[in-house]
Amino acid sequence: MTYSVGMTGNALQAIRNETIRAGSLETGGGLFGNEQRNRFTVLEATGPGTHYDASGVHFTPNTEVLHRQIDDAERRGLVYLGEWHRHPGTLTVPSDGDMRTFAHMLDQMPIHNLLMGIATRIGSEVNFHAYVVQRDGCTALGFFRV
Repeated sequence: MTYSVGMTGNALQAIRNETIRAGSLETGGGLFGNEQRNRFTVLEATGPGTHYDASGVHFTPNTEVLHRQIDDAERRGLVYLGEWHRHPGTLTVPSDGDMRTFAHMLDQMPIHNLLMGIATRIGSEVNFHAYVVQRDGCTALGFFRV
């Protein structure tokens, strides 16, 4: 099955702003929009909200904040597509920890796939790599210079 992804300028800008704001720490948030015929369209990206856990090598979102973001998006007709987070340095692919986390999420939700975004930053340059994660692995969908 072939998947694709499109992102609005506003979603990309939100990811850029949060990635820069976080400095050397990992950060992340939710991805919201719609999915039709195996195409993810990201209309909004959120930041981590408050009371999350982050260091230079890991990010754990505040699930209460994320659930409120999901509820708000659904009230406005958007669908939770997945999550994004920043990787330190130039690591643009999902880590083993990322894959375990997303596999657990898929086991807990009545869906078959999730969108995973990875942001990287070198100086003022922010790049975003999108993946679709399924129970049997993940597939790269695209790259965006933010």
